[in-house]
Amino acid sequence: MPAGSQSKVKAKLSHQKQLYEAVRTDRNLYSKKLVESQDEIAEMKRKFKIMSHQIEQLKEEIKEKEERLKRGHHAHNRMQKECEFFKDQMERAKRKEQTLKSHKETQQAEIKKLESRILEEEDRRKQQKKKYEETISERDVLGTQLIHRNDELALQYEKIKIQQRTLQNGDLAFKQRLEEARALGVKEAQLKRELHIGKQQVLNIDDLKRQACSSYRGNSSRCNALLLALLPPLLAAQQVDPRGDEDTRNAGIRISNNGEDEAQFAVLDGRWRWLYTSESKDCGSAAVRGAAALERCYLQGLSATRYAEAYGVEVGVPNNRAITMRFATKDANAPSPNYGSRIYLTDGKGYTLFAPMGGDIAFDVDVSQVPAGMNAAVYLVSMDRYGNLNSVSPDGVMNTAGWMRGLGYCDAQCPKDLKFVQGQGYNKDHKLASCCPEMDLFEGNRFVQAVTAHPCKLAKESVCDSETVEDCKAACDSAGADINTFRESGPGHALFDMVDVSQPFKINTTFVTDNGAANGTLVDIVQILSQNGVTKARLSMAERFLNPRGEGFRPYDDFTQVYGGLKQMGEALRRGMVMVLALWADPSGNMNWLDSCHTNKTDYDCSLHEKFDASVWTQAVHAHVSVWDFGMLGCQQLPSCKADAVKPGIWRGPADYYPDYAARPHLVGAL
Repeated sequence: MPAGSQSKVKAKLSHQKQLYEAVRTDRNLYSKKLVESQDEIAEMKRKFKIMSHQIEQLKEEIKEKEERLKRGHHAHNRMQKECEFFKDQMERAKRKEQTLKSHKETQQAEIKKLESRILEEEDRRKQQKKKYEETISERDVLGTQLIHRNDELALQYEKIKIQQRTLQNGDLAFKQRLEEARALGVKEAQLKRELHIGKQQVLNIDDLKRQACSSYRGNSSRCNALLLALLPPLLAAQQVDPRGDEDTRNAGIRISNNGEDEAQFAVLDGRWRWLYTSESKDCGSAAVRGAAALERCYLQGLSATRYAEAYGVEVGVPNNRAITMRFATKDANAPSPNYGSRIYLTDGKGYTLFAPMGGDIAFDVDVSQVPAGMNAAVYLVSMDRYGNLNSVSPDGVMNTAGWMRGLGYCDAQCPKDLKFVQGQGYNKDHKLASCCPEMDLFEGNRFVQAVTAHPCKLAKESVCDSETVEDCKAACDSAGADINTFRESGPGHALFDMVDVSQPFKINTTFVTDNGAANGTLVDIVQILSQNGVTKARLSMAERFLNPRGEGFRPYDDFTQVYGGLKQMGEALRRGMVMVLALWADPSGNMNWLDSCHTNKTDYDCSLHEKFDASVWTQAVHAHVSVWDFGMLGCQQLPSCKADAVKPGIWRGPADYYPDYAARPHLVGAL
């Protein structure tokens, strides 16, 4: 390459190198400036953020100061108002001060007057004190005199007490005489009626007397004795069997009355007794017709042996506190079996009256052999204590059997199928209904149980004539208010769901009054079922009807509104009721009202529980119930209910003769 060209290239290269250096210098300068600018930008951003934050703080401060300013304005306004209020109060206080000053001046004037009056009263007090001292001295003198008078008065009181006791004894004697006079009056009226009937029956009685005495001339007394022996027994009525061997104390048990043992005896209802004439003719035959003739029939007397053999009533079995009743009994001398029975407890002087208001009645029961469709019942009814003994029927015939032959039955169903109704004599055509309050302590079998109160419009027994009264049953609440857990709630609530029915269990019924005493109002009937000392169920009639009832088998409204409810039931209990034990069946209705699923539907399927409708007759031959260990606690029995103290040998009961009677059941009725 020529030298000139090389110099040009070198010069150019040098120039480019210079340019490169200049560009690099500029680049470095710009890079530095860029970095500086970025730093400045970052610093500006930081400062901007700080400024933004400061602005926000200032805004908050401004807002807070504005709020303070507002509050200050409000406080200022409030202070102004308070200032004005205090000014007003101050004005009022000033006015009140002026008033009080004037009142103070008035009070000071009154004080001065009172001080002067106090001085006057002090002088008067001194005078009264002087008189008081004089009175004290007189009192001491009179006190001495009063002591002497009190001694004289005590002596007079003692004399009065003696006179009162004498008067009470006289009243008792007077009442006894009145009772004797009443009995003599009844006897006189009866004799007059008999005389009238006799005169009608024998019109030529005078001729007959002369003819009868013609052979006894000169011996009129012998003639009169003969006439008395020959005259017909006009006084004969629903009579005690003259040939019967029944003693009203021939079948006895022990019960507990407030912890003390008492003797009680069993009497079979008159409906189960043979009714026959003095010629041993059956009063049900065609040969005996008419009410008066039937009333003159005899009611059969039964020994304890006959009670057991003919009617299945075993007193003192399985122990000397128990009664066992067998449903079907075939006596060797009877043409057909006897089904069921009904007995009453007596004290040997009449039916025992139980008045359990404010107390308890308890007993043990064994229903293991009582099938469905059958009813083992323990209940109270308001029967006459003496079975209407000595009452005179409209036909003029006197009831001389009374309680000794089981007469006088009544209940809330107003039965009309009785031969004799209370004091009305023979129930011709079954037109008379025998009504009275009924308290069912237990009705049941080994499947179900019920406790029922049946009040009546009257708290005592009554007779209804169905020929003149359209509905005799309206006299009493025949449906009653009851607790039947199975009927109300279905399976799972039957008796065997509550207790082991194969074993005995205890039933304790409490009659709760509003004041806890016998004179209170009945407010609840509580029944407790227990077994082996363990409570299995508690049933309360008040709780049962506490809530409104839906559609039910028995209308509760009638119980309260028509028949007086528990209060009216309590009135009957207070008067005293007779204890009844019965075992009976209902072949036509199969006891549906008690244990039938089909009749008493609730909300369950009856077809799944057919065992509740088992026929009673398939098991009737073995059916029996045992009830024992009767006890009353806090039970206010009527005076007539109190049994006499029983000493061994006084009454012919197996419990007294054989202390180990439970071990020798073959001795039933052996006496």
